[in-house]
Amino acid sequence: MALLPLWVAGAALALSVAFVCVLLCGQSETFRHGPLGRVHAWLTVRLPRALAAGLRRVCGARVANAASSCIDYTTNQRNPFLQLFFLGLLLGGIAAFCYSALPYVLDPAHRYVHPLHRLVIPLAIGASLLSFYLACRSDPGELTARNLRRAMDRYPVDYVIYVPKECGTCKIPRPARSKHCSLCNKCVARYDHRMQRLIAGTHSSGGSTLTHAATARWCFRDPHQIAHGSTIAWAPTTCATFWRS
Repeated sequence: MALLPLWVAGAALALSVAFVCVLLCGQSETFRHGPLGRVHAWLTVRLPRALAAGLRRVCGARVANAASSCIDYTTNQRNPFLQLFFLGLLLGGIAAFCYSALPYVLDPAHRYVHPLHRLVIPLAIGASLLSFYLACRSDPGELTARNLRRAMDRYPVDYVIYVPKECGTCKIPRPARSKHCSLCNKCVARYDHRMQRLIAGTHSSGGSTLTHAATARWCFRDPHQIAHGSTIAWAPTTCATFWRS
């Protein structure tokens, strides 16, 4: 299989990094009025408006409104699409591995692969699926009247980075590091970030940590290396905490 030229891979990596930097930093106070902010405004405001106007002109208002409603539902409202998409990627990766590499693992004559992998592979598949389920079902640490005092004691304000605040929507005091999720309409203790349908919170670390660790094993298992007797590569993964909305 022919490899991509080095300059193509480098250009793709540079564009990817630039795109992420624009999305992450374009709205910050430091870069908002500079070139980065202008590119961010073009990508997130002007370009979508131009595409919507073009669609309205070509297909009519009904199609444009329907497309806008679909985009709003999939990106700004609670729905299971991203979870199903990730599950499809996970199952597809497992299926591709089983099709292209598993025969070499199960072949007794293939002396380069240790027999232990015959036990590890089903355990890794089960860990990936189980941890994904646990991550989706975990409570992120929703703040309620029953646990608010405990959260206030556990995450006190320091009057340096965090000061006493009240959530304007829930009308409750906010512990340090907490935040109101506008999509879920609830306050979450030790709120870290939201990844579409999943929230990084205080009570949901176990399932997601296992999900990322188990998934990384499949992402970095190289069937070509297995088939040719090379060392199987295992990669580290970062741990985040996610929750089903």
